[in-house]
Amino acid sequence: MHTSNKPETRWIRDYVFDALRDLEINYIFGVPGTNEIPIIDGCDIASNNVTYIQCLHESIAVGAAMGYARMTGKPGVVLLHATPGAGHGLGNLFNAWRSKIPIVILCGQQHSQLVTQEPLLASDTALLASQYTKWSHELRSWQETPLVLQRAFKEAMAPPTGPVFLSFPWEYVIHEIEKNYDEPLQVTRIAPRFAGDPAGVSAAARALAIARDPVIIVGDGAGYADASDELRELAELIGAPVYLEGQSGMADFPNSDYHWQGELPSGQTDVRDRLRLHDVAFMCGFGVQAQLTVFRYENGPLIPGSVKQIYLNNNTWDIAKNDHCEVAILGDIKATLPALNRLLRATPPAGVADRNTKLKAYSDKRSASWDSYLTEVRD
Repeated sequence: MHTSNKPETRWIRDYVFDALRDLEINYIFGVPGTNEIPIIDGCDIASNNVTYIQCLHESIAVGAAMGYARMTGKPGVVLLHATPGAGHGLGNLFNAWRSKIPIVILCGQQHSQLVTQEPLLASDTALLASQYTKWSHELRSWQETPLVLQRAFKEAMAPPTGPVFLSFPWEYVIHEIEKNYDEPLQVTRIAPRFAGDPAGVSAAARALAIARDPVIIVGDGAGYADASDELRELAELIGAPVYLEGQSGMADFPNSDYHWQGELPSGQTDVRDRLRLHDVAFMCGFGVQAQLTVFRYENGPLIPGSVKQIYLNNNTWDIAKNDHCEVAILGDIKATLPALNRLLRATPPAGVADRNTKLKAYSDKRSASWDSYLTEVRD
């Protein structure tokens, strides 16, 4: 049974601390503003067991919350103040969105009855943040606070994880909770380890088993899933080089493994030249599906049409986002790869030993070249 050391008088802010207590989150990051003072003061209540970390700038506060989320796997929580706070935090909010880092931003807003008069610092902050969040919302009544907070933390943690933004008008933050609404808040957890459809996994195994020269492209989705061991086994089973997506945010595949080839090049022509050597590409957690520099349609698609594409991701948006694919598997990467590996072990692809031997020789040559370079620069 969920219990709460609640005082006799309950306030809207107590729902925030209910959620943090339920998820065992002990920090809030932010830059103080007047509209957030009730929540900041709530950190001084011993039973809440939450420390408020005051930061020098809102971007730093969002970045600190991102770091907390990365280290703990729990949502990082940020307090921002009205339009300037939301605006200053926007750069790292974009980074959290692209990197799929779970954070919950609570932004103070002016009194609802005053906003239409355009008071200083007020604007539609939920609209401002909406482009880079899974959900962005401004409360419309104090009664919806538990509903909104429960949904916000649930969505931040649900796969694919990401940021959520909530705007709290001033009058709701200081509102005393009525007796019918004083039950402590609990947050729903959606189990993230869902395996992909067996038919899709079987189709992927068949395509990889008959590939003449397969390649694996690993994205941050695989890094977040902590699936490097499963990917190393897959690379060994099919004898495939492994490239990382451009501008990776995670260590998605160990560079000590001889299948590792580094990141995909940043230019369109270079990417095409690399990938046209292969007939089947396994795109695992691949999200950054465009290079950083100029793209020209007349030079052809980034991935040559001769390459059969297979996708595995826990996010439908990043499956075949820019290209058609032959096999599309929606599932948690760490939960799904073992089934794929079992099928490939049962029916070993042809030519694997030769491909692995060539990759090992190339890796040894690369290591020798690096060792020679280190010796030269140190002498």
